Amino acid sequence: MPSTWPPPEYASDPFEYGGVRRDVFRRQPAGPPVLVFHELPGLSDSTLRVAERIGAHGDLTPVLPALLGPAGQDSWVQNALPLCVAWEFVTFATGQTSPIVGWLRALAARESALARGSPVGVVGMCFSGGFALSMVVDPLVEVAVASQPSLPLTYRGWPAGKARDLGMSAGDLACVRGRVSRGEAVVRAVRYAGDRISPAARMARIGQELGPGVLMTPILGRRHSVLGDGAADRLAHPDAAHALNEVVRVLRERLAGLPAEPATPGPRRTAE
Repeated sequence: MPSTWPPPEYASDPFEYGGVRRDVFRRQPAGPPVLVFHELPGLSDSTLRVAERIGAHGDLTPVLPALLGPAGQDSWVQNALPLCVAWEFVTFATGQTSPIVGWLRALAARESALARGSPVGVVGMCFSGGFALSMVVDPLVEVAVASQPSLPLTYRGWPAGKARDLGMSAGDLACVRGRVSRGEAVVRAVRYAGDRISPAARMARIGQELGPGVLMTPILGRRHSVLGDGAADRLAHPDAAHALNEVVRVLRERLAGLPAEPATPGPRRTAE
């Protein structure tokens, strides 16, 4: 994987909306866009591996915005403070949609227009997992994947109520629920069963609010980065690799119009 950005296969196309300008990198256009939101360490090679799996078949176009820090950075420490204090991110409050979702919706509109009005997929991971869910309010978004959603931050259920909070307003949640129930959008969510950063109660509430069939089976283990693990080493993380394969399958079926394929059972692992 490259140590400098942008990688050769990706074009730099910064985007500005509401006075906020961010770097955005787009793989060579090959089909409907899929916005891939990075984890807390930043837009780094880990995100790129996930994006490459999404675009590997040549019928989807991964789009990578740098939400925290410069592209190519890989540091929890450098990004933790900006996440906690920036006005764009609702890090601790409950029942609110982060303002950055407005910026991401505008980016989705640009990418859809560049793809001749194609529907859009979104994949959020870690702090950005909830952003993917919130994006479903946009009629352009037809697939949303929330991997280990971690905002608002909580620790062992404290403060009370935050573990079940989905990081969106009541109005946005009602809109998302309606679009999913009418079949206008598909939602997938996944986490390691023993993840201490993304609470199990949040995952359970996604299922309660959006209905059966939304969730993927929780993966046994105490790790955090499901899709990142799945893209990094299939042999070391077979369940994570299966989860990533299912994400790619759903994206291709819904966005690229491929014939539906039955989901295949993933391998079972013992808890770590």
